[in-house]
Amino acid sequence: MNLIITCARSLESETKNEISKILDELGDQEPEILNVGMRGILMVNTVIEPSKIIDYVKNKMVEEPWLIRYCLRIIPIQMITETEIDKIKQNVIKLKDTIQKMILTELQLRNETQTYRPLK
Repeated sequence: MNLIITCARSLESETKNEISKILDELGDQEPEILNVGMRGILMVNTVIEPSKIIDYVKNKMVEEPWLIRYCLRIIPIQMITETEIDKIKQNVIKLKDTIQKMILTELQLRNETQTYRPLK
């Protein structure tokens, strides 16, 4: 599984259809989408790179926000590890460049959207 999708409770069926359509547009006609036994949460296994899905949805939200109605959060799973501190450290080191890029992008977005007022 490489995505967790959250949605409003009891709208899992509509959310499945929505994420299926998104993945189909990106080239995965047969994703595995599962109810995990908790209302409002779906797990997805797709051949599409999770970061590509996130970028696609971000663009859709800007261009056509009415198309994304049911997916509340799309959480990429980049790596699964055991809960041992050394293994967690090893995997963080593997993801270090990705984490740094995400932090820098977030800081740039914050700087672009903030307006600064002079101190009184």
